[in-house]
Amino acid sequence: MNRKGFTLIEVIGVLVIIGFILLVAIPHVSKVMVQNEESQYKKYMDIIDAGAKRYAEELKDELGGSNDIGCTEISLSTLISEDMVTSYNDKDVSCSGTIRLNNNKGNIEVTKSITCTNKKGESTYRMNNINYSSCIRFQP
Repeated sequence: MNRKGFTLIEVIGVLVIIGFILLVAIPHVSKVMVQNEESQYKKYMDIIDAGAKRYAEELKDELGGSNDIGCTEISLSTLISEDMVTSYNDKDVSCSGTIRLNNNKGNIEVTKSITCTNKKGESTYRMNNINYSSCIRFQP
């Protein structure tokens, strides 16, 4: 009698091989996804820097121009409402925070304290490189 088909041992062997492949692949895929998300946040932080510098150009006189030293703080929502920056591109994540514009005789440095959260209110990204004791404040 000629039987066609797979034996139980062959099926179990294939399942073990597939399980091993998944065991190796899933952590790698998860790591790549986290790195991709981190990269997106860093690119968004660069966009915020560029938008803040454009905004600072408009506030040059209020920041003391090229003859003075000082700083002012603006919110991310201000940059968004002034069309200097777009909202973060993920519909399930929103970012908010403060951007500090430090003027050192016409050279503008951007520092920020930004937190991005998902719809559940969980923090997905946080950046804070503002040194709160480092400037004399101007009021725009």
